[in-house]
Amino acid sequence: GVPVLFVDAPADPGADPLPADILTMNNDEGICQFIHLMKSRGIRDIGFAGEAMHCRSFFERFMAYRNSMYLCSLPIHEEWCLTEKPDPASASAGMSPAEGYFYSKLKEFRKIPRVFICANDFVAIDLMHALNHLDLSVPEDVMILGFDDSAESLLVTPKLSTVHIHSQIMGFSATDLILSRIQNPALNYRTCSCETNLILRESTEGQQEAHA
Repeated sequence: GVPVLFVDAPADPGADPLPADILTMNNDEGICQFIHLMKSRGIRDIGFAGEAMHCRSFFERFMAYRNSMYLCSLPIHEEWCLTEKPDPASASAGMSPAEGYFYSKLKEFRKIPRVFICANDFVAIDLMHALNHLDLSVPEDVMILGFDDSAESLLVTPKLSTVHIHSQIMGFSATDLILSRIQNPALNYRTCSCETNLILRESTEGQQEAHA
């Protein structure tokens, strides 16, 4: 009987729907736009990094990558999908578990993809560190796209291309959803998403774009 709103949600495909309203960001369009842009540049070798089952947003971003690669007629190399949960016990000296996981996987690659799309900015930064340990440079050797447009995306070198989330609009939307649920508790449960925008910066050899 208590109104509940989830901002993001668990990744549990096939499970019964949550008995609550859910608010997410649009996890598809920015990634789709980016992959179309890479294809227009003649780039075909694109991988994905980030624990796919960490949460619904990570899962949706991974599926956006796969769907967009399919729609662009680009090959999906499963070995370039670094989607497992990092094991803290396997972390290399001086590396976080995620850095160690990426480092160990990248070392096994016969070929490094030209681009990695990451589940969020922090995953992207961990991947950048792992690439540095392999003496690979961003964006010269590998281009990287993050997600969230966190403050850290502007602090790293090179500045990180990312997908911007409008936090204020998320807040307004959350307020609208929870108030309408209080006023009309019998409403069908809703899943809503808020606009996001692709931001191109140095990590993908792009120029920073303004956003509202």
